Formats: sequence, structure tokens, C-alpha cells
Amino acid sequence: MAENEAPNEKSLISASDYFTLMENTPLTLVVFDKDGKLIFINKGGREEYFIKDTDDISKWSWLATVKEPYRDIVRGKFQNALRGQAVNFEFEHTPEGSKYAWCSGFMSPIKDEHGNAKMIFFYSTDISPLKRAELEAKEERDMFKTLLDSTPLCIKWFDNKGGLISINKGGREEHFLENLSEDQIKHWDYMSCIDEAYRPEVKEEMDLALKGAGSTFEIKHIPGTSKGTYCESTMAPVKDSNGNVKYILFLSRDITDQKLIGEERKKSEEELKKNNEELEIFNKIAIGRELKMIELKEKIKELEEKIKP
Repeated sequence: MAENEAPNEKSLISASDYFTLMENTPLTLVVFDKDGKLIFINKGGREEYFIKDTDDISKWSWLATVKEPYRDIVRGKFQNALRGQAVNFEFEHTPEGSKYAWCSGFMSPIKDEHGNAKMIFFYSTDISPLKRAELEAKEERDMFKTLLDSTPLCIKWFDNKGGLISINKGGREEHFLENLSEDQIKHWDYMSCIDEAYRPEVKEEMDLALKGAGSTFEIKHIPGTSKGTYCESTMAPVKDSNGNVKYILFLSRDITDQKLIGEERKKSEEELKKNNEELEIFNKIAIGRELKMIELKEKIKELEEKIKP
């Protein structure tokens, strides 16, 4: 309003202009009385809800077009609006109730001269494409999580700064983390379960992965921090469509049994080698003794020949 404009000057937009604006906007505009009965619905709303111009809108129930799980939410929002609050919410329609599956709604009170709500103004916009994309993304995430949780491997994934995002079911079980929340998991120090002698290599492999290079290496866990002692691990960068590192997957497979079997085999081989060496020494001694005995017998025989009459 200009400084020299009179406060009671008439609006440049007439009531009929307001009505034309509301009637022809692509948004769904609705007005309810305090009891939730429909007073007004614009052309966009009538098209959305398949209402004919000849239909008696006072007998039409907007709430019946909302899916059952969302009706209590809508009722609560309506009561908040009656108490003077402006509220936003999302809701899903029944298949036959609206041509839009998902909508974002807004309710606001229309107040009387005493400041009390006498009607509720409501408008909604179609968010079905956005919601479908959101649900599809959630479905992919859930499928990915199910896939990760079904593998016996320990799988940790990190952001492109090296921050831990989450751990699959196998990893939580391996490291006794089943009771931690997702937020607590993000603050878990995964390095604390790795033997200090192996930590420099793990840090080095993480740095390489953040630069886009994958690697496979062996780690040893500190007793009491893992069900296994030795793991074969792979650090793999996950890149976006532009080739930039987006996530890091840290996969580990328990090789404790193979490692212990290998160490036992190595020990057995070393013991066998030692036994063979000792046997060889014994054989040399035994053969040397036999040769000396033969030589002694020959000398005795020579002496016997010499002393014969």
C-alpha cells in the first residue's frame, strides 16, 4: 500500500474477480464449514473429484476420497485448523475418489470478527509423480537392504568422505551390534575392532578407494570385537554417472578357519621338514657306522689270514 493511499480504499480486484480467479486456478480449492461440510469447491476440484455441476456438493464427502490410513491424520489437521493453526500434510486418495493418487494439502482457518474460525480453507496440489519416484526409490533401497542383509558377509558402506553410513545384518551380528540404532551405528568406530598392526593398511586402502581404486587385503580383529579373527576384505568405490565416487563398500569374509588350517599346515610342514632333516642326519650316522663295521670286519679277516700257520 502506498503511503498516501487511504486505508479504506476499495480493492482493485472485485469479489467477482476473486471468484473467477479461484474458479479457474488449476489448484483444487475447497471451503468447509466448522463441521467439515463442503461449502465451496472450484472447477479444478470438481474435475479432480469427478463432481458434476448438477451434483449436490453438500451431500458429497471429501473425506471418503481419502484412503483409510490417512483419515485420522486429516481429521487431526482439520481440528488444528479450527484452533487457528495453518497446517500442511500429505495424503493418498482412493483409486476411484480422485484422478490424483497423492496430494499435498494445506488447511487454514477463515476467522470471524472475533478471531474465531468460522470456516476452513483447503487447497491441494498433485504430487503423484514425485511420490511415485520417492516410493520407487524407497523400494529400491529396501530391496538393496534385503539383499545385503541376506548375505553372510559383513558389509559396511561409507559416504565419499569416509564416514560410516550403515552396516548390514551380517556385519551387525559379526561385531555384536544388533542392539545399536542406525544413528549409533553411524558413530561406531569400526577401526576399534581391527588389530593395530593392520590399521595403517586399512586406512591406506580407504584413501585409495576414496580416490576411485578398489583393493583386496587381509585384516585381523581384536579378540572380543568380532566372532571371527581373520577376514579377507575388499574396499570397492561406487561411482555416480559422472564417474565421481559416491559411496565406499567395505566387504569382509571370515577366513579364520582357513587361516588356522593354513597355519597348522605350515607348522606341520615345518615339523616334517625338521623330522626329515633329523632322519637324514641319523641315516648318515647309521650308514657311516655300517661302513666302519664292514671295514673293521675286513681288517679282522686280513689279520686272521696272516696268522694262519
